[in-house]
Amino acid sequence: MIAVGAGVDGFDPGQRYLMPWPGCFATHFYADAATVLAFPLEEPYSPEDAVTLPIAFVTAYYALIHLARLEAGETVLIHGGSGGVGFAAIQLARMIGAKVFTTAGNEEKRNYLRSVGCEYVYDSRSLSFTAEINAVTHGRGVDVVLNSLSGDGQTHSLMLLAPYGRFVEIGKKDIVEAGSLPLRQFNNNLSFFSLDLDRLMLQRPALMRTLLTDVVKLARNGGVRALPYTSFPAYRTSEAFRFLASAKHIGKVIIDYTNLDELQADVLLRPLPSVHVAGVYLVTGGLGGFGWATAKWLVREGATRLILVGRRPEEQSEYHKEILAYREKGIEVLTFAIDVSDPISMAALFEDISLRHIPLKGIFHCAGVLDDALIHNLDIDRIINVLEPKVSGAINLDKLSAGFDLDYFVLYSSITTLLGNLGQSAYIAANTALAAIASNRFRRGQPALSVEWGAISGIGMLHANEAAARLFEAAGIGSMSPEEALDKLPGMLALRFPALACAKVDWEKWATVFPAMDSLPRFSQLRFARGGDGRGGKHMMRLRELNENQRLDYIISQVKEIVSKILYVDASKISDTARLSELGIDSLAGVELQSALRIEMGVNISVLMLARDETIQQMSQSFLEKLYVDDASAPV
Repeated sequence: MIAVGAGVDGFDPGQRYLMPWPGCFATHFYADAATVLAFPLEEPYSPEDAVTLPIAFVTAYYALIHLARLEAGETVLIHGGSGGVGFAAIQLARMIGAKVFTTAGNEEKRNYLRSVGCEYVYDSRSLSFTAEINAVTHGRGVDVVLNSLSGDGQTHSLMLLAPYGRFVEIGKKDIVEAGSLPLRQFNNNLSFFSLDLDRLMLQRPALMRTLLTDVVKLARNGGVRALPYTSFPAYRTSEAFRFLASAKHIGKVIIDYTNLDELQADVLLRPLPSVHVAGVYLVTGGLGGFGWATAKWLVREGATRLILVGRRPEEQSEYHKEILAYREKGIEVLTFAIDVSDPISMAALFEDISLRHIPLKGIFHCAGVLDDALIHNLDIDRIINVLEPKVSGAINLDKLSAGFDLDYFVLYSSITTLLGNLGQSAYIAANTALAAIASNRFRRGQPALSVEWGAISGIGMLHANEAAARLFEAAGIGSMSPEEALDKLPGMLALRFPALACAKVDWEKWATVFPAMDSLPRFSQLRFARGGDGRGGKHMMRLRELNENQRLDYIISQVKEIVSKILYVDASKISDTARLSELGIDSLAGVELQSALRIEMGVNISVLMLARDETIQQMSQSFLEKLYVDDASAPV
């Protein structure tokens, strides 16, 4: 406890507390003294031992004692006995005097449970536990089931309940997916409970406090003991979650914050911005076509103060009359004839903005110069002429805006940076630098978005070059109106990537003009989406829907399905750690596996990869790296 607010009693600064509460993965957080759950950390528990207790034991305690009301002499089936909740439940059931049946997912975990005194241990990845438990109980079944299995495992566990049995569901998969259960079984006066500790903690804090108090008393009195754990230092947190997702752990997985020297953490996501009436917005290239369109979009979104920067005076701009009309409507529009690449002039502009005491809330860098030429015709002056407005301008804006609380920092790039375009090497280089600047800001937690715009109709560089416009159209790159393009900005900001492309592209037509598309990794997802890689597209789209921690499990399950069809075995009986040689994949079956993976998953594997004789999990990890080539710092 670092500090307490005025009027707060019962908490001592400097005291270490056991505190299960949202936000605890941060190094520091604020808590409401009226609702937070906190207990002084006392002997004999070390911090590492203590953190294994709250969540696992409160879940097990609430499930078995409050909901199921397990009694001495009764029988209980605890699935996942080697996990945190499972092992806590085993301790509580033994303390009560109940007879315990338990399951685990592999032989290592089952042997561990036997080593700590569990007599009846079964395989959770096989439905054979039903018949085995019925045999031991002479067909009676069990009084209580603490369930975390889904699908058939859940149904078979329900069928094991004796009359007046109680079923406590702590898994969420079947509930979220609106699964069903055979209701006839409930004619035996069965009870079904669903337990979601996340909701309980937030919606019933008083009950949560009571449960945690009871658990802490049990721990202090020696009624329960700390759980086994695997510890990871804070800088290996992502590795800890991957380990947790692999289901290899026994007991708990904990994060140790003792040493933060090697920790590199990503910043928290910023809230999505909105345009403020009281703020001012700076638009470079604001007296040009797309720049002025951006200024008008800002006004539509609610802006009342604009600063437009361009190389020419306002009077020479074709939008001079429109600007005057906006002023007559009460919109404050200031224009400055400044070279955005000149650091001295830009520093003077930012000093002027500061002196106005109106918050600068957004910067839109639309300035740019085209000077197309093949590489052998370029010289240093022509390259600098293209680079300076975009790159030097963006660097100036990045540095000079450091002291301002910006909501927007948007850099205008071009789709040619993603697709390539003959004669635009310097222009593409300049736009690539914009993406790098945006990525650096993004990593620092600052607002940043580099947009690779497609063809914009009616204005801008492409409008002035009819030959280029016809070339784009022939290549499948359609045009958008400025309004249509800019209305997509909020959606792009919501994606929280530092660099994105926004364009109308007929990818089938583009692929005929640019056949190399089928061999470049950055277009792999488009190949999947347009069906270029057979049924693999289905899997790619599914991967995009899953979060990072779920993707490997999905690939593992699909690989198991493919292997099961080749070997004519039940996929559920294939272990994640099984090697191909152990499963009986010979050279002939290996060829069949190669073909199936290419057709079903859209990924090519070599004979060399098969010869490495990796486990299903290792092989799936390799496939995932081939299938998913995405990076938050790269244009999407």
